[in-house]
Parts: sequence; structure tokens; C-alpha cells
Amino acid sequence: AADVMLTQWAAGLADAAVPIAFAGALACMLTLRIVATTFLSFRATFLLHDSMFWRLLRAPVPTFFDVTTCGEICNKFSKDLEAADVQLPEFLAQFCSNGSQLVTVFALTVVAIPWFGLVLLLMTLVFVYVALTFSKLSRS
Repeated sequence: AADVMLTQWAAGLADAAVPIAFAGALACMLTLRIVATTFLSFRATFLLHDSMFWRLLRAPVPTFFDVTTCGEICNKFSKDLEAADVQLPEFLAQFCSNGSQLVTVFALTVVAIPWFGLVLLLMTLVFVYVALTFSKLSRS
């Protein structure tokens, strides 16, 4: 879409406001994605730290603190928090990207081939049934 708009604008067939509005919309969506990813990652790291810290404070002294050194405790904290700080934003961005692509492909397919909506609905119901059945089996 961006290449077509740029080609039309360069040929003088399109108004200059359209590519500018398109670029502005993209910049707004990018800013929204960065803010949401940062906020969600910060919140996840904060909750992880609080949960780990309170469990550490409630750990039994003779069986945990006498066996585990301060260095090991710091290494465990830093490793888990580093994973939440570095990997979680990447995974979240990748999940959102893949999810939006999946929704776009399904939406375009349903627009092009309307009866595919019924197939998609049937596949969704089968998937939900299998997921619920598997989750019940995995708990027992």
C-alpha cells in the first residue's frame, strides 16, 4: 500500500496530504506500540520482582538461607529480572505482530471468499474444544 501511494504521489496523481496522513498514522501507531510494550514490560517486571521478593522473605531460614549464599540469591534475581526486562518486550512485540498479521489474513480471506467465514468458525470451535479438553487432561 505504501509503495502504490508513493508511486502515485511521485507521478503527481495523488494529493500530498494522503502520504503525509499515512505516515502520521504509522508514527502514531508506532508510538502507541512502544508505550504499550514499555508499560506492560515494566508492570510484569515489577510484579515478578515483588512476588520473588516476598517469597524470599518468607523462605525458611534453616533450609534456604543456611544453604543458599547471598551471591546465588542475587544471581537468581538478576537472571529472572533480566529475562523479564529483555526478552518479554521482544516476545510481546512479536506476538502482537503475528497476531495482527493473522487477523489481517483471515479478514482479507473472508472478504475475498465469504464462505471461508464458516470454515474459519468451524476451525475455531474445534480448536477451542481441543484446547479445553487438553487443559482438563493436563491438570489431572
